[in-house]
Amino acid sequence: MGIDAAALLAGPRGCRVCMNVAVPWPTGAASRPDPLLNAIFLAAHEREGGTLVVFSAADGPTGAGSDRPPGPPAAPALDEIARMFAARPAPAPDARGLLGALGRSVGAARYWQEPDGADQLAAEPELADLLRAGADAVSRADGAQWWATNLHIGDQWTVEFDDQPRDARPAREDPPGRDTPAAELLARWREAFDREEEARRGDDGRGMPPERCGGSWWSIPPHGLPRTTRGLADAGAVGLHLVEDGLGWRYARLTRATVRTGARVFEIDGAERWAELCARFPLDASASRRGDWLRATGRDGRWLIPDWPRVAEEYDGVHLTVLGYLSTAGRAVPVADDWATVLAGWDPDATYWLTEDAVRPTDEWSDWWADDGREWRRR
Repeated sequence: MGIDAAALLAGPRGCRVCMNVAVPWPTGAASRPDPLLNAIFLAAHEREGGTLVVFSAADGPTGAGSDRPPGPPAAPALDEIARMFAARPAPAPDARGLLGALGRSVGAARYWQEPDGADQLAAEPELADLLRAGADAVSRADGAQWWATNLHIGDQWTVEFDDQPRDARPAREDPPGRDTPAAELLARWREAFDREEEARRGDDGRGMPPERCGGSWWSIPPHGLPRTTRGLADAGAVGLHLVEDGLGWRYARLTRATVRTGARVFEIDGAERWAELCARFPLDASASRRGDWLRATGRDGRWLIPDWPRVAEEYDGVHLTVLGYLSTAGRAVPVADDWATVLAGWDPDATYWLTEDAVRPTDEWSDWWADDGREWRRR
């Protein structure tokens, strides 16, 4: 299966990748400012509604004691941005550029508030040609074809992030849940979920408008379950580079994992499969997700997530393809009647393992560190 350009443009994360590919981030400290990238930044910032202060020696004195207050240059009109892009050569991303475009889209995901300015900009019809050019470039790129592939069962790696290298940190216990059986983790998660949903249906939340209510915005399996992604040769593994809501870690350990022969894996390759999973194993998450997902998607209504203990009765793992992530994450996906769902908090290409012994670590590992430019390198 190849990359479907239309699927890339179906979801906000995919649209953001297409924008990133069409107008790539400059590489190297000596790179000249890109007028088009600057125009997109200003237009995106304008949609955020924030205040941008720009100081320039060429503008003369500003601020205190000056007649002229500081301020940003005006954002170009969207049709001007479109004309600037039309004058450029067609994008031709390499493997590094594709990974960088993916990483910036993943890092900008937020399901607990309104989309950021660049996501809003990517939804503007005036920039449709720009996004289509990015989607066409991705669909043709050899380095992106694995985005549409299922679990690479023979090349799976776990990633453990840390704030300091393992040989420098003080001795400490493993994180809670590391050795807890999968069935117990799932049972605890369901009990905690029921308590949270019931509490939010009680008096404390009654009468409060949903846009003021926040809660658990994610729809992923419980924390503590094993999670793997495929290897990327000299770049380590996918999970090293593509992390939603990351914490800026500087160190990581990659460990090769083996998957049990005959493991049953549910593949999420698009919105239809995510909706199917929620329809087959429905769990009402309206009380906790309604406020956050209303802000993120603009839809107000009833919400479902998968009932992960029930999923584990039929499947050992659930894998999300990169294309499935790009076309689905952050959307309000219809399920049935007036029910919908959101894929939130799930990194591209990640497989969550729901049953005991479905995946096992090996003795093969490597340590990595991120330099000041956030490039991961083997230690």
